[in-house]
Amino acid sequence: MVPWTLTLDSLDGLADFIEYHSCLLPSSLREGACVLFDAKQLDQVDRETLLARAREVGRESWPARQTLKDFASGSGMTHERQALLKAVRPTTAILLARIGTLDPAANLETLLQHPQAKFAFHEPERIEIQVLLPEIWIQLWQDHGSSLRVLQRPFEREAASFTHRLQ
Repeated sequence: MVPWTLTLDSLDGLADFIEYHSCLLPSSLREGACVLFDAKQLDQVDRETLLARAREVGRESWPARQTLKDFASGSGMTHERQALLKAVRPTTAILLARIGTLDPAANLETLLQHPQAKFAFHEPERIEIQVLLPEIWIQLWQDHGSSLRVLQRPFEREAASFTHRLQ
C-alpha cells in the first residue's frame, strides 16, 4: 500500500503532491520544489507549469519513495506499526493491536487484507489509516532517511535507466 498518489484532475491535488514529496527530495533540489501554494497563488499558476513541477518532483523522489516502501514493508514495519498505533484514535489502535497479534511478522498492508481485518475495520477506521499513513511515512523518512539513503542507490540507477530509455 503506497500512501501517495498523483492527482491530475485538480490544481490542489498537484500542489499537495509537490508539497508532500518535496521532503523526500535531496536537499539540493528540495528548496526549489517546496513551494506552498495558497488558494490565491494556485489560481494564478498555469496548470501545465504545476504539472511539469509535479512530474519533476515525482521523478526525483521516486528512488526515496521506493526505498521507503521497501523499508515499511520489511525491516521498518515495526516502526510503521508503532507510529500508526500512536497516531490513530484509541478505538482504532485497539483494533490494530488485535489484528497485529494474528500475524506479528506481517507488514501493515498484509494485515489490513487479513479476513478478520476486513471484518473488524469499518470505513471510518480504514479512512483514518489511509489519511494518517502518508504523514507516518514522512516521519519515518525524517527519522530513518539518513540510513536509508544508502539503500536508495539501486533505485536511483533504475530511475536513471528509465529516464535514459524514455529519451
